[in-house]
Amino acid sequence: MHIAAYSVGHFNNDLCAAQWFVYLSWYINKVVCLSPKLTGLCLLSGQIADGITTPIVGVMSDKISTRWGKRMPWYYLGFIVVIPCFAGIFLYPPFVNETETGVEGGPIKHKTFQAVWYLTLPALFNVGWASVQISNMSIVN
Repeated sequence: MHIAAYSVGHFNNDLCAAQWFVYLSWYINKVVCLSPKLTGLCLLSGQIADGITTPIVGVMSDKISTRWGKRMPWYYLGFIVVIPCFAGIFLYPPFVNETETGVEGGPIKHKTFQAVWYLTLPALFNVGWASVQISNMSIVN
């Protein structure tokens, strides 16, 4: 019974992550119209940030204790980072996706800025996600 209980806690986390990867790759490739290579780099930037951030947050949340507890500050910090990053990606910001002609679907005015935007935000999102995930997963079971 204990083994089943421990596995259920991580299932929701992995389900959310799988949906994030599938939809993010589709969205950046089909809606934002970045190349498949850049789309892959956007996902990779997030994974690299997550790989660096997760152990740091894990160690720091074990060592630092506040009046709100060990995990809650990390949870709130992650939440504050995740929300604007998610919105910055999926609200299709006009200042990032501005076309040269002003007509939707036309050539993007600032391709480099657009690429940097969609490379950076998934990385920042995953920094916030790691903070939420570590603090949440430490209390699930």
